[in-house]
Amino acid sequence: MPNIILGVTSSIAIYKSADLLRQLVKKDWNVKVVMTPMAKEMVSPLLFSSLGAEGVYWDLFLSKTVEKIESHISLSKWGEYLVIAPCTANTISKISLGIADNLLTSLALSFKPERTIIAPAMHTQMYLAPVIQEHIHRLTSIGVAIIGPEQGDLASGDQGVGRLAGVEKILSYLERVVASNL
Repeated sequence: MPNIILGVTSSIAIYKSADLLRQLVKKDWNVKVVMTPMAKEMVSPLLFSSLGAEGVYWDLFLSKTVEKIESHISLSKWGEYLVIAPCTANTISKISLGIADNLLTSLALSFKPERTIIAPAMHTQMYLAPVIQEHIHRLTSIGVAIIGPEQGDLASGDQGVGRLAGVEKILSYLERVVASNL
């Protein structure tokens, strides 16, 4: 079974990451969750732990669980795939620019780009901003996979591109990637 790290950022679409975690655990895949500090302010790490995550981490250098202490380097050695869903404009920009100021961005920089999957979620105006498009292009040019975003209703009440790709779409992509690397 593959070792998956689910990165979670502070998008309003954070609730969908709980469903993604449930689907990954249902497949009997090993999953650890890494949250940004702001994501932790939106949703308790206890949610992910109760849904079957093998560990939930958020501290930059050392994150504690009952069993052990892990850093971004030990997590990157454990994980085979890093899936960041949802991924905010802030986190996309940090990863693209090599800014490692939290556990998730440090982990992303220590991870193989071709084993990293990012599912953006943000308002249309943010997603279409030239600087965000430049960061996304930079990430794809080094091998990072970008899934979505999709067109639809946004948290603001607007409609447009920026909605987190469906859990099924993210899961389907990950299943194909895992199967092709067996």
